[in-house]
Amino acid sequence: DNNKYIFYREQDQCFQCVAIWARHQNALEFKSGECKDSDFTENLCDISPDVTLNTLIRLDGDNIDCPFQAPLSFSYNKGTGVCSSPLSELEQCLTRAQVKFRFHACPDISQTESKGRVNRLFLELVY
Repeated sequence: DNNKYIFYREQDQCFQCVAIWARHQNALEFKSGECKDSDFTENLCDISPDVTLNTLIRLDGDNIDCPFQAPLSFSYNKGTGVCSSPLSELEQCLTRAQVKFRFHACPDISQTESKGRVNRLFLELVY
């Protein structure tokens, strides 16, 4: 595959295969295989689908135009459960590259709160 690279990790004295996907001009995703003693190990680049997919985002990349057609509703999860009642909202874009998310607190889920958050738009992932 043309998206797989083998790295030698000198500190660990092993070879590791990494699969890298360019998802956007401002984002890369990658999965790393096991670190093995030899780069000739059979199946070195057979990376399990259960391995965590990591995302790298270029913070100083070019902005993109706001892709949202407001108003929109969404739920969110901060690790303590899905907050979907009430639904949170995304209103119109503030500028060409900024949008405001309005999060609502769910009374039955801890660590949820009502607050607004302005985000800069610098990538759009389409799968």
